[in-house]
Amino acid sequence: MSTVKLTRLLCLTSILGMGLVGCSRPGPNSALRPRADDRAESIRAQYIDREATVEASMEDRIAYQPQPLDEYLRRQLLLGPESLTKLPEGKTREESLADNRHFIAKHVEEPNWTDNLVVAQACLALLEDAILLGQKPGDEDYEQAITWLTEIINASGRFAERPGPVLEWDTINAALIRAAYRSSLIGDNRLKDQTYFAFLPLWYMHHLQPSREDGSYETLLALINNSLIDQSLLYPSADIKWWLETIPEEPVNSALIPPALAAVEIPEDFTPPPPFAVYPRAAVLFWRSNWAPGADGLVVYGALDDDLSTFERAGQVEWIAHGDPVLIQAAQASEVVAVEAKPNPDGELTPQFIPKYSTMLIGDNLPKPGRAPIIARDLNALGGNLRVDGSAIYPELSLWHRDLFWEAGGELRIIDTVRFDFGQRDRTSFYWHLSATEPVTIETDRSRSIVEWGENAIVFQGNSLLDLEQFLVPDSETGDGVHVVIRLRTIGRPHSLRLLTRVLPREAPEEVAETDASSPEPIDN
Repeated sequence: MSTVKLTRLLCLTSILGMGLVGCSRPGPNSALRPRADDRAESIRAQYIDREATVEASMEDRIAYQPQPLDEYLRRQLLLGPESLTKLPEGKTREESLADNRHFIAKHVEEPNWTDNLVVAQACLALLEDAILLGQKPGDEDYEQAITWLTEIINASGRFAERPGPVLEWDTINAALIRAAYRSSLIGDNRLKDQTYFAFLPLWYMHHLQPSREDGSYETLLALINNSLIDQSLLYPSADIKWWLETIPEEPVNSALIPPALAAVEIPEDFTPPPPFAVYPRAAVLFWRSNWAPGADGLVVYGALDDDLSTFERAGQVEWIAHGDPVLIQAAQASEVVAVEAKPNPDGELTPQFIPKYSTMLIGDNLPKPGRAPIIARDLNALGGNLRVDGSAIYPELSLWHRDLFWEAGGELRIIDTVRFDFGQRDRTSFYWHLSATEPVTIETDRSRSIVEWGENAIVFQGNSLLDLEQFLVPDSETGDGVHVVIRLRTIGRPHSLRLLTRVLPREAPEEVAETDASSPEPIDN
């Protein structure tokens, strides 16, 4: 019997003796032990303490290394007086300045104007117009540009994060980097000295998960590399140089590396950046076991109460085992027929709505805008545990907690706890997007279902009867391909329920069986 089959058999055997989730009392050291409601505040207080620790550890990595300006840097950003910013056709510099100021003044009255990439570019243009017209710190138009650019920076989180993929914000970040550098050329370091630019490299680095099967991997890596090179114009650091020398499979063209970054020496005792972080302002956690291509990876999303782009993905989990995706997300929501659907009395097959994310529906209702914080209890290179509290985004519920426990090279456990408000009951549906591209094997009984494909196995076990179906949904990220979605739906309308989802460990390939030597030592945050 293979090692994979033996490991899986042992895992499944342990499930048989466990009983229904919530029907027996876990031991005092069990990862499944319940957390009483009256502990919620103490947990949040602990989270705030941990947040402060994480912030302090990140601040320790700030390495301000001002370097002499040279002609190379001026050419890189086309900032020298010999190459003026291109003017709109038929406009003078004075007219360009007036147009940019009027355009920005009109848009700053709008909500969330700091997220508008066109406004950010206009602020940069205003700054450059003012400088090229001879304005200096203290002059009206110059100061107005600095004020607006500072407001854009302040709209981010404390670690330079913003909600949504880093690709959406790259244009804004590029404008901010250029503005900080441009103003530093005339001796004004107010933008350059913002801690935003110290944390920005880590925000970009943490987006790269170890799955190379994702069609966007190379595109994302190229974007990260290009931004890090630009960021090094402000503050060259050992972190950036290590990344560019270690992470890309192909060496970065040395002609693109600024001399100041090339001159940075990586210390012998250098520790790479920790490959994990929680970003509260973006409501996301990134984790990977190390920086090696065959690492394990985890991404978990929460929701912000002031950002309508985040609530539908609250609770979304993406899991990568040894560099291979297991739990994924779709490119879009779908309406498809179940794989083994039965015709209705009219002989027709009824398509079912499948959300884009691995989240939950109450009846046919999607979540509503609201806050779903990520409360990280433990986080280090060996694994961690956290809670997504999504109680506020489902009006029908008094409680929805999604608790995650995971180990590098081991299994991922997800526990969903749902409780309806008084007088509110409906069928509850859980969705999981899998990396499987063909129908999976399902074995089920009254309380437990086992889903298998390839070397992957997931066990679902709840304290209410569940109906399980699988769907093949379009996956535009892989061309015309499809992937499997599992839907677990309560048969009745229980007032409360608990569902345990276990993504069982799989054997690591030989080439990634050993931990990468460049990985940081585990740290407790």
